[in-house]
Amino acid sequence: MFQREAEAEVFKPLRRVVRKIRGREQAQQLALFNSMREGVLLLDGEGRVRLVNQAFERLFNLNGDIRGRTVMEALRLHQVQELVNRTLVNGQVEEFELELPSLETNRSLQVNSAVVLGPDGRPQGLILVCHDLTRLKQLENTRREFVANVSHELRTPLSMIKGYVETLIDGAKDQPEVATKFLQTIEKHADRLTFLIEDLLTISRLESGQI
Repeated sequence: MFQREAEAEVFKPLRRVVRKIRGREQAQQLALFNSMREGVLLLDGEGRVRLVNQAFERLFNLNGDIRGRTVMEALRLHQVQELVNRTLVNGQVEEFELELPSLETNRSLQVNSAVVLGPDGRPQGLILVCHDLTRLKQLENTRREFVANVSHELRTPLSMIKGYVETLIDGAKDQPEVATKFLQTIEKHADRLTFLIEDLLTISRLESGQI
């Protein structure tokens, strides 16, 4: 009896150290979880929120603790509930696109989801990982607008150059003053084309990472 009590006293400090180590590991894991750029939501086996990181809270503009709530209670988004239902049936869903309406601008998300299996192979929950594609979508729209504008800008000087060259061929070349004026205009539009092409080359180098 005395020996057991003595052993218990010896192991008390060790147990305290183990508890501190475990607490430190949990804190490190939580810090790592919250440092992720992707938004992560973990549901338990009953479909209730078990864990959510700070990135997910920012993406969905959440205030307060949503743990213990269902997806509909926490987010009030039928698209997310539909994704959860599809994941439970298929086991996983990749590249699900989700548009979140906002007062300033719509937020575009790409969501990957998968069922979480336990050691026995049975489903124990579900995980959602959200990637913010808003900036990428905005850049794509800007690029499309730029290409449309450049196409128009290229067409204008080309048509002007072609028109003046045809006029010179038709006889204006025999009038020195008129020919000089036309050639100066052609040179101006040729310079404009050069500047546009340089802009396109700069954008191409930016996209390729050369500059």
